[in-house]
Amino acid sequence: MVIVKVKGGFKASLFKFINMTVKEIQKALNRLYANHMYHLYNSYIYEWESDYFSQSRSGYDYEVEIKLSRSDFLADFKKKGKHDILSKTFNKENFVVQQVGTYSGQLISDYEVGYIKKRYMPMSGVPIHYTEYTHEDELNGFKDFYLYKQRIKIYARGTRLSIREISKINRPNRFYYACPVGLINIQDLPPYAGLIWVNSDGIASEEKRAPILHKDSCDLKQILLDKFYYETARHRIGAEWRDNEEQNKKQIL
Repeated sequence: MVIVKVKGGFKASLFKFINMTVKEIQKALNRLYANHMYHLYNSYIYEWESDYFSQSRSGYDYEVEIKLSRSDFLADFKKKGKHDILSKTFNKENFVVQQVGTYSGQLISDYEVGYIKKRYMPMSGVPIHYTEYTHEDELNGFKDFYLYKQRIKIYARGTRLSIREISKINRPNRFYYACPVGLINIQDLPPYAGLIWVNSDGIASEEKRAPILHKDSCDLKQILLDKFYYETARHRIGAEWRDNEEQNKKQIL
């Protein structure tokens, strides 16, 4: 049961989320933004994969992250790189600092430790080492023991950081989450995100208008051209492969 906002107030309504798929929400977004020029699904327009991307006729880029469960929505915030860029863009910051790896730094400690171990020769002839000793062993001058040495080195751990200028990073002008009605609420959102609900009839509506993160026009022509070329080539190669398969089957018959 979810509470749905309607004209004149609220009402309780029951929706079946289980049959809603990512493709169905993508189609609903396509209808919602029918006046946009480009519509791409599951593409790497930015440094991360976008479930839905479109560009308005005024040149603003829209990215929509589609979620079908609460756990998936919460897990999305583990993508630190993406959300750092969106958050700092919204806050009008100029740079973003990102961790790009770790490494072993300067040697800070180098020492040797020793242990006494007892020699014991079983029937197999293979020595077994013991660390326990008795008062009798001490009286015998530890004749059946030997000193085991181990060298230990400790290095400082370093972190590689990248300081990047945000204005040189491709990022959307507006960022949304899309989900079945009631799955995500407005109060769950970060301030830089908008919210789109899709009902059981496949109709999408903006519950919260996403803020304009920036007014820069990213030059995506080459990226979009590459995407369209890839899709065209992939379909062409697939069609050629199917034709070859059909010809091979005819030759066998």
